[in-house]
Amino acid sequence: MFGIYAERDQRITGAMPALRDALAANNITHQITVYPGVDHAFHNDTGERYNEAQATAAWNDTLAWFKQHV
Repeated sequence: MFGIYAERDQRITGAMPALRDALAANNITHQITVYPGVDHAFHNDTGERYNEAQATAAWNDTLAWFKQHV
């Protein structure tokens, strides 16, 4: 499981510790990355929350995950 989270999206990141614990407890391969300084939809290049630097980092991390695990 690969998760991309925005630091400022507390609705999502608030539940992240429990998710990490559940994934680990069930031996599920996972990587959860929180991208600093961004809010929900930071990868949407048509919206005001778009952050090119963090979106690029998230995309590169996604490609690396697929290369390693798929």
